[in-house]
Amino acid sequence: VGAALEGVPVRFRSALGMKRQKMEALRRGEPVLPPVRHCQCTSPLDKARILGEIDAMEGGQQAYDDFVNAMVELNFGRCARLAQLSGSAVAALAHLRQLEMDFRWCRDSLADLASLGLGGGGFRALRHLQGLSMNFSNCRKLSGADALGRELPLLPGLAKLELNFHSCKALAEVA
Repeated sequence: VGAALEGVPVRFRSALGMKRQKMEALRRGEPVLPPVRHCQCTSPLDKARILGEIDAMEGGQQAYDDFVNAMVELNFGRCARLAQLSGSAVAALAHLRQLEMDFRWCRDSLADLASLGLGGGGFRALRHLQGLSMNFSNCRKLSGADALGRELPLLPGLAKLELNFHSCKALAEVA
């Protein structure tokens, strides 16, 4: 799993192009991606080799699947899986230095950040994060950021923080 963060940075963008069933899975906190054992491959031998390498890591395929889904979910602001990670997935997240989270996919329904797992201490897994960008633009029902306030102190190395609350009308009414 750690090898996934040692190479070229991976970014997940534009929830607008995701299938409805994937968006609903994201809303419910269910895995967005299938288990690695069900992934397509060009060569059964390559798949067997890759699965063997994953199985040899601490936590095996479950840790790998949890890590990959956590990374996808993090980019969409869903943090609930962070507290459940184990094995090599926890160590791999410690390598993450930059994170962009885009909450616009739930702009019509997001009222409370805790509903996405923020505020429960999950950011502890991101303790080496140096840069964080969070886009809440047009999340009209968002009425508070207390959960975020509980998470940010868990990021001691955070040097750059960008928060976009443009057109968060309910939040503006609270202030």
